[in-house]
Amino acid sequence: MNPILEAFPNEITVENTRYTINTDFRLWLQLFYYARKKEHKKQVEEILNCICPEIEISENPQAVINELVDFSMLAEHSSKHSESKAKSRLSVASKKLFDLFVDADVIYADFMRDYHIDLNVAQMHWLKFKVLLNGVTSKSATEQRKSFRATDLKDVAVKHREAVRISQDALWIEDDTNRMTLAERDKAMVDYVRARQKEAHKGGTKN
Repeated sequence: MNPILEAFPNEITVENTRYTINTDFRLWLQLFYYARKKEHKKQVEEILNCICPEIEISENPQAVINELVDFSMLAEHSSKHSESKAKSRLSVASKKLFDLFVDADVIYADFMRDYHIDLNVAQMHWLKFKVLLNGVTSKSATEQRKSFRATDLKDVAVKHREAVRISQDALWIEDDTNRMTLAERDKAMVDYVRARQKEAHKGGTKN
């Protein structure tokens, strides 16, 4: 989408029917935070119901989740060029350079500094949040942290290497072995909704 020419959408289409969804950026952040952990399926279901209050998700969970994933990716297309440049500049094997939740402090600070937006109280569309996050300046704390993590110690003067290594260790983003891949996340959400549907059906049958 083009955020200059198009209004940020607030609907998805599931089986040829359009539904209004909640686009508050905090809900979507919570969704992706809990969805990457295997033990938080209940929270994921609750957040999905908040995002899609008009949709009976259990009737077709895969279709709903697919639409939500596509919806969330709309902002990516508008910044594809800048992202590819960033990836080529910051790509380092086996290093994760950025995490929405680990780096929440610098994201908050950068939004205050660059946009004068207080994320603690702001009301904002999820896609607008993503566009603004992609647009923080190269001198922002977010981008500086990415660059610092990406720094190859071989390119650092010997006398500074130990100090840089210690700082990198402090900013290291640990790999969570309990974290799901995107495919696992989507499947887990679908399976959980279906399981809840079966439980509800059994309960209704007994009554």
